[in-house]
Amino acid sequence: MHQPSRTTAPRARARVPGTALAALAILVALSTSACSRLHGWGLVLWSVDEPSVPSGSVVPVYIRSNIQKLYVIGVPGTKEKAEAPFWKVEIHDSRKDAQKAAAAFAENASLYAVCLRDGLLIRKEPHNRASATQVYRLQLGEVVKLLQVADGEPVMTGGRELEGDWWLALAADGTRGYVFSNQLRVFDEKVEERPGVASGSTAIDEKKVARLFSATWRPAYFQEMVDGGRVDLARFQPRYGFFVDPAASRARLETPARSYSAIYTGLSTGANEVTFEGTPLRVRFEGDRKIFVSVADDGGKTEEAFIDFDGDVLALVRAEEGRRVLAWNSFISGGVRFSNELAGVLTLQPGGRFTWGAYERVVGDWIDEYAGDSGTAELDIFVDPALPGGWEGGLTLRFPDGTAVPLAYRSGQGLMEFAAIGADALDGALLVADPGAPYRFERSLP
Repeated sequence: MHQPSRTTAPRARARVPGTALAALAILVALSTSACSRLHGWGLVLWSVDEPSVPSGSVVPVYIRSNIQKLYVIGVPGTKEKAEAPFWKVEIHDSRKDAQKAAAAFAENASLYAVCLRDGLLIRKEPHNRASATQVYRLQLGEVVKLLQVADGEPVMTGGRELEGDWWLALAADGTRGYVFSNQLRVFDEKVEERPGVASGSTAIDEKKVARLFSATWRPAYFQEMVDGGRVDLARFQPRYGFFVDPAASRARLETPARSYSAIYTGLSTGANEVTFEGTPLRVRFEGDRKIFVSVADDGGKTEEAFIDFDGDVLALVRAEEGRRVLAWNSFISGGVRFSNELAGVLTLQPGGRFTWGAYERVVGDWIDEYAGDSGTAELDIFVDPALPGGWEGGLTLRFPDGTAVPLAYRSGQGLMEFAAIGADALDGALLVADPGAPYRFERSLP
C-alpha cells in the first residue's frame, strides 16, 4: 500500500470566509446527527414492504422529506431504515403517545379489504344520503386499509337494511373517508394473502359479480303479488330474498320453503353463471334483472327465481296492512252477526276479533272440538279471477290454541255464505279451487 511522505512542502494558508465556515458547520452537524436526532415517533397505518414494517408498528421517525413526501423510519428490532409515504405513518410527539395510539389500533391493525364493485364510494361522512361528500371512488379489486368501525347510519335498499358496517378507511393515495363494507371483502394480512375477487384460474366476469352484489334480489313472486294487488303477508316479508355479504364471504337464501346460508371461499363465473366456491350454491342469470339460485345438498336440490326488486318492502307491507283494516271495517259494516241453526253464531267484531258459539255440528269438518269460542280474524285470502262460483274473498279465523280455519265467502241479500277451504284449494293465500259446500248464514247487527 502506498505510504504518504512524512514531509510535505509548506502550503500557503487560505482564508475561509466566516459565512462558508458556518455553512460547513451546519452540513457537518446534519451529517453526523441525521440518524440520531428524531423527527418524532410514528404509528404505521399501512404496512411497508421492503424492508418489512407491519401495520400497527411504533417506529422512530428520523427524516421528513417534503420534496419526496416520505419519512425515513426505523425498522423495529433492527438497525435498518425504511422509507414510507407520509400517508402510511401517523406522527406523534412522543413514543408514549404513539404506543397509546397503537394499542387502540391493534384490533384492526392487520385488517384490509378488497373492493368488489367498481365505483364504490368513500365518503366524508358515514352515511349514503345525497348530501354526503364523495372523497374517493374505488375500482374493482382495489385494496383499502380499514382503520376503525364507525357509528354510521343504516344503509337501506328496497326497504331492507343491508348487512355490513361503516369503516373509516385509508385509500392507496392517502385519502381518508368512510366506506360501507357490504361490497368489500375483508381480509387479515397476518393470516392470508390479498384475496382476488375470484379464486382458481377461471377468469371472472366482473360486471356479472358487481350486478349480483349491487342488486336487491327478492323472490320473483313479489312483483307478481304487487302487480296483481294480492300481497300475501305471510310470504311477502323483508327476510325473504337472496343476500350476499362480501365482507363476511357469506351467501344466504331465504324463502318460505327454504332457508340456506353458507360461507364461500371464492367466486367463479361461467356462461351466465356465478359459482360460490366451497358451497353448493349456483346462480344463473336470465337477463339483467332475474336470477335462478340453485342449492344441491342433503336437503335435496332446489331452484328459486329472484328478481331485482326496486319496491320498498316495508312500505308495501304497511300499505297492505292498512288495506286489510279498511276492508275489514267495510266487511262488517253490513252486519257483524252471522247465524245458522246448524253451524252456530259467528260474530265478527271491530279490531279483527271474532266469537263463535254453538258450532258443534261443524266440529271435525271445519273446527277442532276444543279450539275455543273466540280469537282473531283477518281478510287474508284472495280469489283467483278465473275461479267460478262467485266467491268474493276469504278470511282466516285463528283460535288461541293455534287452530286456523280458512273460510271463503260470498254475499247475498241479508245473507252470507261461508265454506271451509281445504289445503288443496289454496296456492299460498290464493283460492284456486272450489272450497266445497257452503253454509248459509243470516246476517244482522248484534
